[in-house]
Amino acid sequence: TGDRSRDAAHKLIEHAVKLAAPKEGDRICGIIGVPANASQNNKELVLGIAKEFMDVSMVVSEPFMVAYGLGQLLNCIVIDIGAGTTDFCAVKGQLPAAEDQFSITKAGNFIDELLMSSIAASYPDAQLNRTVVKSLKEAHSYVGGLKGKKEKIEVTLRREGKPFTADITEEMRLACESIVPEILEHIESLIAGFEPNDQESAIANIILSGGGSRITGLGQMIAENLKEYGKVNVNIIDDIVFSGAEGALRLATDLPPEYWDQIGTMGLGE
Repeated sequence: TGDRSRDAAHKLIEHAVKLAAPKEGDRICGIIGVPANASQNNKELVLGIAKEFMDVSMVVSEPFMVAYGLGQLLNCIVIDIGAGTTDFCAVKGQLPAAEDQFSITKAGNFIDELLMSSIAASYPDAQLNRTVVKSLKEAHSYVGGLKGKKEKIEVTLRREGKPFTADITEEMRLACESIVPEILEHIESLIAGFEPNDQESAIANIILSGGGSRITGLGQMIAENLKEYGKVNVNIIDDIVFSGAEGALRLATDLPPEYWDQIGTMGLGE
């Protein structure tokens, strides 16, 4: 919540409103996604910035927006794996309370950092930066075992400007699997928070979203580690870019802006 973060939020909201190309006299309304663990103070700061550009606004936790966009509003668990945070939300037929949501910093950036340090340890003379490592992750990320004919991950890196082939199979697996234990821990906590008669439905409706949902084998690994809870079903959404925005649009359509002030930030991550 420092000056740089506040300035970034200011510019982002201003840019988003400009993209909408409002005409003079238009009433500007907006729903803004925030991490699941965003504090009340931070949400109020965002709403305060939004007032400079919008007539009315509301903040909603990002995983809840994903659930809303999918029409999954009863007995499901959403895990939204982004760059900076992995957000969790237990959806129980109403706006989620604070105990229904968690957010951790083990997400895409965490994997990138671990992958970079692991590759650097194995190939000390390799020329690496965040862009290179992120591209490797997006192309080859996996957990568990490699499937099919692909037995190892060999990529082209550079040392002193010259290309060479590097085997990063184990480095990739360890980096991607580093986020799994905490994901499982928070899912288990959320399962226990459902009413006993709803727990079976919840574990059969786990939804993965965000860029991290594209890690090969992640859904299967989560399901296998939760088998003791019953029949587990992990669904991976198709649209990792706009699913949250689609949910926000659907919410805005279903709930006219006239009612947003009555809700405020209650139940939307608080």
